[in-house]
Parts: sequence; C-alpha cells; structure tokens
Amino acid sequence: MQSVISIKNYKLHKAIISNDGKLFFSFFSNDKEFFIYVPKEIKVSFKDNEIVCNYLSQDACVFNTFSQNFSRLVNQTTLFYKKKLILKGLGFRLSLENNNIVFKLGFSHLVNLPVPSFITNVKIKKNVLLLESSDNALLGNFIKQIESLKPCDSYKEKGFCLPNVKKTFKPIKKK
Repeated sequence: MQSVISIKNYKLHKAIISNDGKLFFSFFSNDKEFFIYVPKEIKVSFKDNEIVCNYLSQDACVFNTFSQNFSRLVNQTTLFYKKKLILKGLGFRLSLENNNIVFKLGFSHLVNLPVPSFITNVKIKKNVLLLESSDNALLGNFIKQIESLKPCDSYKEKGFCLPNVKKTFKPIKKK
C-alpha cells in the first residue's frame, strides 16, 4: 500500500530516534513545531513537497490510522470545527471570566472549567455555548466533558443538549 501526503506549508526539521528505537519526524511551520511517530511497519520517503508512505505489512489498520492522523495534523491549521451546546432549564446560566467558563447549574456552588489551549474561539449567547477549534477530536472530548456536568434530563429536558441530537423524552405521569 502507498499513500502520498502533500506538505506544501511545512518544512521537515529533523528526524529523531528515541532511546527505545522509535522514529519521530519533526515538522516546522508558522512558528509551530510538531512531531509525528512513524510505526516500524511504514517506510517513509520524501519527494519535493510530498511524503510517500509505503506499508510493509499485511494488516492495513496501522497504515490507515497513520495516514489519516498525519493528514489531519497537516490540515488542522487551515480547518476550524465548530460545535454548539445548548443549556436548557430555568436558572441555569453560562458566563466567561478570565479564560474560564463559569456554569451555574443548580448546585450549591458555581462550576469553573478552564478553556483549553486548543479551543480558539468561545462565544456565549444567553444559554448557548459556541466553541471553535482546529482539532475535531479534542473539541468533541471537551464538549462531552461539559455535557457530563449536567446531562439532558429524560423527563424535563433540562441540562446540556446538543442541537442536532434527537432524544426521546419520557411522558410525565398524570394523577
């Protein structure tokens, strides 16, 4: 198997072999340096502004994971992912103070959550939280962390809800 990944905006800085024999490549672009681990089963060669990856083994799982992660890492500086989270319920509030998101969720205390460095933009409109990041996986993990603070209630529809996720709510028993 072979994969060709274009690296026009990046410059190969150096190749590093760790103490345990793992191979890392260092790339440099726009004052940012990042490292990528290359598994033993993958042979990497460089041509002009492209990286050619050849897979030496039969199992394609490692190769597919490597090529997807590497291409995502190369393209992450140009793509931004946005996610929206809605807080439903009377008395629940959101605010942004000193790079911390402050939640008033009906507990006896306020919940402070620091905004991680990979989040590039935070907007709060009433009870709607808009987050923007260049890494979709880390953004999804952070959204799940926020959602776990007060999950959407199945009876009263209170808590954090994702806008595109449909949940079935249980009917309220009548006397």
